[in-house]
Amino acid sequence: MDIDILYSEYKPLLFSIGYHMLGSVEDSEDLVQDTFVAIHQLSKTSNEEPNNIKAFLCKVMTNRCLDLLKSTRKKREVYVGPWLPEPILQLKLEGTHEDPAEKVILDETISYALLVLLEQLTPVERAVFLLREVFEFDYKNIADILSKTEMNCRKIFSRIKEKIQADHQNTKPNIREDFLLAKRFIEAVGTGNLEVLISLLTDDIVLISDGGGKVKAALRPLSNKNHVIAFLTGVAKKEANSAEVKLVMVNGQIGILVDGKDPTIICFEKAGDCYKRIYLVRNPDKIRIK
Repeated sequence: MDIDILYSEYKPLLFSIGYHMLGSVEDSEDLVQDTFVAIHQLSKTSNEEPNNIKAFLCKVMTNRCLDLLKSTRKKREVYVGPWLPEPILQLKLEGTHEDPAEKVILDETISYALLVLLEQLTPVERAVFLLREVFEFDYKNIADILSKTEMNCRKIFSRIKEKIQADHQNTKPNIREDFLLAKRFIEAVGTGNLEVLISLLTDDIVLISDGGGKVKAALRPLSNKNHVIAFLTGVAKKEANSAEVKLVMVNGQIGILVDGKDPTIICFEKAGDCYKRIYLVRNPDKIRIK
């Protein structure tokens, strides 16, 4: 096996699996490296190559992710405030990707709202859903990766699919519409136009912020519309003269970057022409601005 060729060809796929499983860029990068170290050691001790190298690499990567999720569960239980996945930020709204690997990763990236929703699943359920829905593995390969039967994997996927469809609108984003909606949102929050802001939020709006105990953030989700509006306008007043607010792409959808002393990435989930979920990522460990 030529490890360099395998690394070049499969690194984007393995990273994408890791990111969707873990919600962490750094952990995903570390596990990709661990996977190829394991493959390199295998090549030195055995002359036999796996029949399907892609499936084999994905199996090693997925199981490393499952092991890590088990070990990090306790850490998340003592995490300060709500835990949110690390967003993948693109500063440019449009344009080509010079790095082919980056394009592969972004093409496979699911919406941020769905990534948050998947946190409710067990690690194995998450693996089954992602391998089938995002990476389009057949059930035979999924069963082999997870050491389960095909029938078991089918049942798990069917059960999760029903739950996801019930809790999440899996519609293709309309970038132009989302751009205009986010622009109105920025203007309404920035000017304190409560009438417009109220019209942009559903009655059951929920705002979740993740500061990780390192910067100020709401320690619990806000589910009262008045509380959400008060929180947003309050933050806007504090950041008015010290931060640059701009529209960006976050996980393939329109989001907002508040670039100030303590940067914030804002992601959304829509219901019709309104926002039903607002996610504020403030933990500096989860914000990478290139």
